[in-house]
Amino acid sequence: MSIRFKWTVLSAIGLSLFIFVSFAQAQQPYEITCCGAGTVTLLYASKDLTILSADLTGISRSNHPNKTFNNCTWHLVGLLRIENGKTHWYQYRKYQDPDGDTFAAELSGVDNEGTFKFLKGTGKWSGITGGGKAWLTARGKPIMPGTSQYCGISKGTYELKK
Repeated sequence: MSIRFKWTVLSAIGLSLFIFVSFAQAQQPYEITCCGAGTVTLLYASKDLTILSADLTGISRSNHPNKTFNNCTWHLVGLLRIENGKTHWYQYRKYQDPDGDTFAAELSGVDNEGTFKFLKGTGKWSGITGGGKAWLTARGKPIMPGTSQYCGISKGTYELKK
């Protein structure tokens, strides 16, 4: 084999590896609907300020063709502050995929819109970063006192860094 041919083959292999690694670490889109239910506890209530804590569980459904995060179950703990007609909310969620790998996310917002941020992951989600927007899409009348039932959407991108 000629040296030129060997360099051509090595260059092609190198370029292929570069493209594969770049693609594997590139941002990937996601869009999920999460529906859940759980308890809401009143912490403080006055005429112009209400503070509540929430402990909910649920499941996610992927709305994207890549089906990322489809059938992930989740658990959230959160706080809500209702003041001057605005609801400020803060949540931390643990997601678990059907294989048992997990990741943590932080959500926060005002009224029905907010942001979603990936924090950490295990297994296939190790090194996850990224995030996007989140918004409430449905809230039902509590079926029992002290409970909450709702659905929301999160849409954005994530990246897996190794």
